[in-house]
Amino acid sequence: MLFLSFFQRKMIFILCIIFFMNVIPMKSQDFIYGPPIKALKIIGGHEVFPHSLGYQVGIRIEEIEGYISFCGGSLITPSFVLTAAHCLESVYSLEVILGAHNISKKECTQVSVTTRNYTIHPGWNSKKFINDIALIRLPNPVKINGIVRTIRLPENDTVDYAGSEGMVSGWGMNKYSGPMSDILKYAKGILMTNENCKHIPPFDLVIQKSHLCLSGKNIASCEGDSGGPLVVNEVLVGVISFTLNYCSTNFPSVSTRVSNYLEWIKNNSDLNDV
Repeated sequence: MLFLSFFQRKMIFILCIIFFMNVIPMKSQDFIYGPPIKALKIIGGHEVFPHSLGYQVGIRIEEIEGYISFCGGSLITPSFVLTAAHCLESVYSLEVILGAHNISKKECTQVSVTTRNYTIHPGWNSKKFINDIALIRLPNPVKINGIVRTIRLPENDTVDYAGSEGMVSGWGMNKYSGPMSDILKYAKGILMTNENCKHIPPFDLVIQKSHLCLSGKNIASCEGDSGGPLVVNEVLVGVISFTLNYCSTNFPSVSTRVSNYLEWIKNNSDLNDV
């Protein structure tokens, strides 16, 4: 059971007041990556300090077949969320949840937005695990405040990030086929070179330039984390995509390399206008 200190409870109360003063009312095989019910979770992670990752978005997905699944995402402008293409393959409707810490509760900080407006990268290939990236457009811009904020994207595609410390976050499962986490969690690891990632079978079969590999030492992404952020120094460098089946620790978690898609993102969002 989670207990918050008096200081933490007081801070959340203050943030709730700030939030209500500023918010705009909104209308309502070997690898594992998806469909979204197989979306990726932070195993070996730690609880995020409430509302410290204001760019983190939760996405409840109502599929055409009637199933409900869950993915993560990142707010990149007040009107657009970046997520994984495999999360949106069979969508009837999307509920985008911003400002959440405990996703199972109706927190005073949360804003829930319903939309069917999304764009999947035209090169998305579920068999080759490439171009796993998509954009969701919110019906109205969300108010940026002390709870909800955007995250920066890389300025160009010249940085490799190998050797940097990366952080992933999400509400996914604590173990394979287990329940999802109610609270937002994070885990940190070292980003590998793609060549080193390829030396770990069976990743040699799939890793390409458009991927980023996060070392899996004692951590893993699992179901429920897909589409969520991989962050280096407060910059969104990756979109969580896939890992080994059964969400094994000590194996890399693979993300889509955001810097490879900057032009596509700009052409399909209002990033240039912000």
